Amino acid sequence: MEPQTKLTSIEESELVRLESIIEKGQQTFVEVGAALMEIKDSGLYKQHGTFEQYCKERWGYARTTAYYLIQSCKVIENVQHVEQGSPSSLRQTIPLSGLTPPQQQEAWKKAVDTAPEGKVTAKHVEKTAKEFQKVSVPKERPPEYGLRYAQMAIMDLEKIADNDIYRDQAITMVKEWIQNHERRS
Repeated sequence: MEPQTKLTSIEESELVRLESIIEKGQQTFVEVGAALMEIKDSGLYKQHGTFEQYCKERWGYARTTAYYLIQSCKVIENVQHVEQGSPSSLRQTIPLSGLTPPQQQEAWKKAVDTAPEGKVTAKHVEKTAKEFQKVSVPKERPPEYGLRYAQMAIMDLEKIADNDIYRDQAITMVKEWIQNHERRS
């Protein structure tokens, strides 16, 4: 598609300035994730009780948001040496976070190589990552998968809006499921 009009020199300068802000912003999510990981790993949150309380009280982050940011930092670290570059948004990293580091690298490379019209979207990364998840999930799942599934369930539950008319019903349904599936000691 051909451009409709040419930018004036003032518009070009403004575009360069704004794109610079966007480029810096794209790196910010990685820096935030790295800072949160360091705070968590070194216990610097302890005046708030738990890491989750710290994130909520200090930054207004839900637990999942904080962990998404931390995971994105790890994903970027794992794929940064792939010749195709690194994901440019948090949404591109989330689907990769459920894969092993080598799978993350392969999935990212494939997502970049197969991106429609060369545009790597979060949706395309998610589709590509799912292909790797299908291959990697063994029939007999090791015990540590329980934590991953619980985290995914919590992330989905946190999407229920406070004003959702079915919120209470959904929470009751989850509580009942937990009661019915708890192991009796």
